[in-house]
Amino acid sequence: MAISIEDIQKKQFTTRSRGYDKFEVDTFLEDIMMQMDSTENELNDLRRKCSTLYETINVYKQTEDSMKELLLLAKEKKEEIISKANEQAQEIIDAAKAKANEMTNGLDTRLEQLKAETETMKKEYDAFKAKFEDMLTAQLDYLKHNADSDSIVSSFEEKSAVVNG
Repeated sequence: MAISIEDIQKKQFTTRSRGYDKFEVDTFLEDIMMQMDSTENELNDLRRKCSTLYETINVYKQTEDSMKELLLLAKEKKEEIISKANEQAQEIIDAAKAKANEMTNGLDTRLEQLKAETETMKKEYDAFKAKFEDMLTAQLDYLKHNADSDSIVSSFEEKSAVVNG
C-alpha cells in the first residue's frame, strides 16, 4: 500500500515513557512529507509531460500514416505516368516507323518507275543508234558508189529530212 502525504499527516504515534522524542519524529515526518509532496508534484508534472508526449507521438504516428499513404499514392501515380509516357513514346515510334515505311515504299515504287524509264530510254537509244548507224552506212555506201557530187548532196538532204522528220 502506497503512503500518501495525507497518511503521514494523520499518522499518530502512541507515546511511551521511553519512546522517541516527539519533536524529532514530527520534524522528520514533516521533512518526509515535504519530500513526498515535492516528489508527488514532480511525478504529476512528469505524468502530464508523458501524456503530452503520448499525444504528440500519436499525432506523429497519424502524420506518418498519412505520409505513407501519400507516398504510396505518389508511387502509383509515378508508375502510371511512366507507363502512359512509355505507351505514348511507343505510339510515336510506331507512327514514325509507319511513316518511314510508307515513304520508303513510295521511294521504292518511284525507284522501280525510274529503272523502267531508264530501261526504256536505253532501248530507245539503242534503236536510235542502230538507225543512225544504218543511215550513216547507207550514206557511205551511196557515196562510194556514186561519184556525182550534186546527187550526193541531194541524197544527203533527203536522208537528213527523214531522220529529222
